[in-house]
Amino acid sequence: MRGGGVDTVMPHLLAALDHDRGAVLAQRAVPDKGSEIPELTCLLAPMDLTDTVVTADALHCPRGTAAWLTGRGADYLLTVKANQPGLRNALKRLPWAKVPAHSYRDRSHGRKVTRTIKAIEIPDWIDRPGAAQVAQVRRTRIIKGRKHVEVVYVVCSVPMSEASPAKIAAWIQGHWHIEVRHEALCFRMEVRDPIAWLSQQPGRS
Repeated sequence: MRGGGVDTVMPHLLAALDHDRGAVLAQRAVPDKGSEIPELTCLLAPMDLTDTVVTADALHCPRGTAAWLTGRGADYLLTVKANQPGLRNALKRLPWAKVPAHSYRDRSHGRKVTRTIKAIEIPDWIDRPGAAQVAQVRRTRIIKGRKHVEVVYVVCSVPMSEASPAKIAAWIQGHWHIEVRHEALCFRMEVRDPIAWLSQQPGRS
């Protein structure tokens, strides 16, 4: 934060936020040159995570995080990106062309965004503690007349019988909205490397 660093080094903060309110539930300073991954459990340890869904970005997708969350009675929705190449490649190879798609459009804030989500039960050969389903999310944006497509994958521990593709999409969008809002906030406050925005979603209905 502005003026909050020591010898001009800005603090690296890991935060937990509520999806519905956007309120900060807790935050923790990550040691200089340290990793956020072990700090996540320290951040969330004082909280009662029973019957919550915790969303997190790709940095927190390792198996240990999933095991810790389910061990605390929580469910999770974790983004899979290039830092987990084996898992991402395995998800990419799934037969998505045969999976029904659910699409919706977002024209808020002057944008034209189409999001398409496909979800299937997770195959037995994909090893993730507690994982119940995986989803492919394709985001198509029109920027200055040009089409931009981004495809991401997520792993979720909530069964498809309890979390439809529409519900998964809502959780993902809620997480993205928090990321965008707090990246803008941290840019103004000059917080260094605000990578992970963890959000706690009470209930699953």
